[in-house]
Formats: sequence, C-alpha cells, structure tokens
Amino acid sequence: MSSSKEDAAVGSLVDPLASEAEAAQVAEMRAALHDEIDALPSRDFPDVTGDIRMLRFLRGFDHSVPQALAAVRDMLDTRRRYGLDALRRWADVPCHHIDGGFPHQEAVTRHKPGLPTVGLSHDGHVIAYEPLRLHRYAAMLEEIGEESMLEFYLAQCESRMAQLQRLSEEQGRMVKMVLVIDLRNVNVWQLTSRRWAKYDEAHQRAINRSLAEALAKVYCINVPNWALGFYRSIKWWIPANTLRKITLLGSSAYEAELLRVMSPQSLHSMLTAFDEEGNLVPQPPPAPAAPAPAAPAPSTEQLVDVGLARESPRSAAKDASLRVSVAADYDTQPVGVA
Repeated sequence: MSSSKEDAAVGSLVDPLASEAEAAQVAEMRAALHDEIDALPSRDFPDVTGDIRMLRFLRGFDHSVPQALAAVRDMLDTRRRYGLDALRRWADVPCHHIDGGFPHQEAVTRHKPGLPTVGLSHDGHVIAYEPLRLHRYAAMLEEIGEESMLEFYLAQCESRMAQLQRLSEEQGRMVKMVLVIDLRNVNVWQLTSRRWAKYDEAHQRAINRSLAEALAKVYCINVPNWALGFYRSIKWWIPANTLRKITLLGSSAYEAELLRVMSPQSLHSMLTAFDEEGNLVPQPPPAPAAPAPAAPAPSTEQLVDVGLARESPRSAAKDASLRVSVAADYDTQPVGVA
C-alpha cells in the first residue's frame, strides 16, 4: 500500500493503492458480494473481481460502499448480458492497434484509427490517442454492422482492463488511462451519425459504465472554438468525477502540457502515427517513460480548464449525436460518457 506524500503531490496523476481505511471498505464490499461472485467464473479473474477492481468502484463513488456495491452488481449484470466471462482469452492479448488482433480490427482501424496504447506516462498510466478527424462512424457501421462493432469493443475492453490490472500489480499503484483526443481539422459531419448514436446508447454506454475509474486524465487538443462551445453546452450531462479529469487545450498550448505527463518520444509517436488518409505510419517501439521534464505551465489564455461556470444547456445539444467513445468513469450517478 502506498501512502507517500510524494504520491499525493499536487498536480501528480499518481493513484496509490488502497489506504488502510479503503482496504477495510473493500473487505466490506467483498463480504457483501461473496455469494454472488463465488458463483461466477470471474471469481478467479482479478481484473474483474479483485481488490483493485473493487477499489476503482469505491473511489468512483466517493467511498460510498452502498453505491459502489450497486455499481459492481451493475457491472456483473453487464458482463452476464454480453457473455464477457466467455471472452476471457482476450485478457491475455495486448491492448494494441496491431498486436491485439481483435475481431474486425482491420475495418475498425481503417474507419476509426487510434492508438489504444501509445506508451506509458511519467506516472505509469497507459496513454491512448484518438484523432477524431480520421473517424468515420457511419461508414464503419455500414461496412461491419453493429454486431461486429460490439464484438470488437467487448474484446478490446477485456484486454484493456486486464492490462490495467497487470500494470497496477507491477507498479504497486492504480494504473489508469491518459486519453488524448485530437480535434485538429475535425468536422462535425464526421462525428454525427444517428446510427452510431443509437448503437452507442444501446450498448457501449452500459459497457463504459462498468469500467469504473479507468481514466486518469482526458486531454482534448487542438480544440476549435465551435468545439469549446459545444462542450460548454453538454458538460451539464457529464458525470462530475469525469468532468474533473477533462482538460481542453488549443493548438498553441498542448505540446508543453502533454510533455508534463509523457515523454517526447511518446508525444512524437502519437502525433505522427497516421497520415492524412488514416494509414498507419511505421513507428519505432515505445521506450519506457523518462523522468518528467521541467515544462512551464501554460497560461490561462492557452489552457481552457473544465472549471468553467455551469451554464444552462441548450435543448438541441441533448439530442446531438456527436459522440466520442471513451472508457468513462462511474460517477455518483451511474451515467457514462459516450
């Protein structure tokens, strides 16, 4: 267990494992769930029912044991609904855009390019990258359909949570994701798909809710003015625990800020991974994260943080189908971010 002052330093993304008080609460949760978990194959899957996974739910619900228990039971119901215990083979597969070999991965990567694992941050979290200008949601579903997309996503989620479990055990701290969403040259029409929104609401939102406390930080980079306005209109519906982790960065500010959490090599590999047609550009293997360089903090004009005053949402924003599928955190209200 980690309780160092260094781990709790302001600005650090380090998440220690359970404190003594948290360990007692996790033990209380395990006792309450014993009979339910003992009847499942996943009783032997530490990334599903182990102490670290329980701790994610506990922290996601601000240490409310009753709410965390309800969320775990919801997660177990979701796993039963989608037969995830039968997909255990994917837990041993690298969560990688090439090496993963997930179902329908070639088509998904072609229409929705991204890097599920760029490397590790300075604090040991997994860096993931989503260049939204290259995403074509409607075309992807037109080619492979909702059932195939779901098959891919379930396999990748099993791989992801097993990856976070292994790294947490190796590092002796809770490992999460640092997600970088690139809005450079993105157009609204690329992200607007009624068919995708319907699929997302029917399936991926429930799955995302089961990935409690999987996010350490979300950086949206190259944020245009229209996207900032859209964000202000929808943040009303984003869970508070997730909202606190989102930072919006303009084109002149993001590199210095990202270098505070990742190595120059990881940043370069991420930004040069795809050409403008969405094709992968060969990259050297990622190096271990180097010590954090001394980068100056961006000015308030460069950094748009999420601590903006809450505004009354426009009704049109609620029905908008602009979606960014991320592994969202549980909040005190079980609402996922699509």
